Amino acid sequence: MQQDTASFGRFRAGLVEGMRRTLPVTLYVAPMGFAFGAAATQGGMSVEATLLISAVMCSGSAQFAALAVYSSLGVAVIPMLLAAFTLNARHILLGAAISPWMNKVSFSRQVAAVIVLSEPTWALVIRMHDVEGVRNPARLAGALAGGGIAMWACWIAGTAFGAILGSDFGDLSRFGLDLLVIAFFASLAAAFWRSPRQDLLPWIAAGAAAILAERVLPPGWHILAGGIVGGLVGLLLPYITGAGDEETPT
Repeated sequence: MQQDTASFGRFRAGLVEGMRRTLPVTLYVAPMGFAFGAAATQGGMSVEATLLISAVMCSGSAQFAALAVYSSLGVAVIPMLLAAFTLNARHILLGAAISPWMNKVSFSRQVAAVIVLSEPTWALVIRMHDVEGVRNPARLAGALAGGGIAMWACWIAGTAFGAILGSDFGDLSRFGLDLLVIAFFASLAAAFWRSPRQDLLPWIAAGAAAILAERVLPPGWHILAGGIVGGLVGLLLPYITGAGDEETPT
């Protein structure tokens, strides 16, 4: 019983710490949410549907991709789900990286932490664990949950303002919010850039596939084509270059 109480105390402390340390990152989340909310309602979505999507998905990249499909194809559930899955598949790798210590906390705390998982909160707990030497699983899970909740709340607030007030602003490009979307995707890509040898070919393949698909496939499918081709090239690249055939030292 005392151990459970202590574990909850560390989880709660991590929750507060995660919220506090993620606060600077939330400054870009609210404008992004506003841009999505305004773009969604201007594209024909209801305010309720826009808020529901943000509450459930809470992923800028996936939501804008789904919105692009919606704008082109209407309510095409399968393409929208595929677009969201393609862009969010990276969370599988993020989850795998934190699984060694995440598996040591209760299932309810695991769910509370990973359901709001994002790159900034993942980077925070990785830094806490690898750089700052924090080894308590409950505190790390709490920080992940706290940071995620803070970002989720700001994303919902921004979406609500954008969905309700966005139509009053007319063309959002006057305020540079369309550039904010481009900047978001660019920063997301830059955050995962490792080296030209590892990433240049997959990026070129993804871009070429998207450009080609936009010319020959129905509208909206170029997003999926770029993601799938780029992902496959990245997966096969070690074997293409011969790195995948190297034997692991014993």
